[in-house]
Amino acid sequence: MARRVTIQNIADELGLSRNAVSKAINNDALVSDATKTAVLKKAREMGYKQFSYISLPGEEVLAYPAVAASGKNEIVVLTGRYIGENHFAASMIDCLQAEMASLGYSTSLRKLLPSELSERRLPLLDHERIAGLICFEIFDPEYAQNLKSLGIPLLFVDAPVAIYSDRLGADLIIMENRTSTAEVVRHMIEKGKKRIGFVGDYHNCQSFYERYSTLRECVHWGMSDPVPYSICGIRNVDFDNGICSQQELIEKKLREMKQLPEAFFCANDSIAEELLQELDKFGLCVPKDIYVAGFDDSPIAKKLNPPLTTVHIHGHEMGLSAARMLQLRIQQPDRKSTTCCIDSEPVYRASTGD
Repeated sequence: MARRVTIQNIADELGLSRNAVSKAINNDALVSDATKTAVLKKAREMGYKQFSYISLPGEEVLAYPAVAASGKNEIVVLTGRYIGENHFAASMIDCLQAEMASLGYSTSLRKLLPSELSERRLPLLDHERIAGLICFEIFDPEYAQNLKSLGIPLLFVDAPVAIYSDRLGADLIIMENRTSTAEVVRHMIEKGKKRIGFVGDYHNCQSFYERYSTLRECVHWGMSDPVPYSICGIRNVDFDNGICSQQELIEKKLREMKQLPEAFFCANDSIAEELLQELDKFGLCVPKDIYVAGFDDSPIAKKLNPPLTTVHIHGHEMGLSAARMLQLRIQQPDRKSTTCCIDSEPVYRASTGD
């Protein structure tokens, strides 16, 4: 039986460290092109995993084994909403596309139609070409389960709220929500803010739910119960026999509050931007009269007036990890589902007096 080739075997042949070979195989930007070429060439010669058929600079493009075996070379990114430059997923998708290309796959983006989502109709997909699906902003539990029925390797980025739905039963990648939320809230408490409300629909997705529930748990630091100061149903909802927009609902709830909080923690930066606009209409100055924090560290966050305290999501790292998770699922379709949580970190700016 042929010997299984390992990264250490390649490192020994080239006189490199195992870490250097691993980084070269994973296209680490800190590794020189010459080293990458040498490592990939040796990996191909030795028959290392998928690199047995890899093409090197100047050579005719050859198929990767995983692609060649199935004839499927397309990754489809399904999204339930438009992903603009201010969405954290924009940088993630860019990285994901580049990483999948290095593995021999093309990537396409498919925005689901509102009717497909409302009627829970699956999109028309070419099963002969599609190797895998990656789902963004798809938080309807029933629709998520329907996607699983397609039998295509599947990865969700964020997910429906776990306690309100059946077990997802699919691979999931999500940003770390609890620790960073707690750090921002504790930061505001330490600056004397005890009445802190949440703005965002915690039923929307798992990440929003984790941010909201973490805020509620912060009462053990001496914070007031956040429920009276929170605006939680902010998606378009039926209100007084009409549809109330997110910003209209924020305005209405602010007017109804018997006492305003000293700070708001928003489910994301987009919601924080709309909240800042409404607070300005009320004549409230941020941060002098009230603190505001968001989540995502989108490009707009630092451009707001005042610049927004938020939580940075490492989109590039999420893209790399998503590509590796989907590749593994394609290679091993029957393996148990896994969840990957990518670290995030607070970014303090003027909206919390920093």
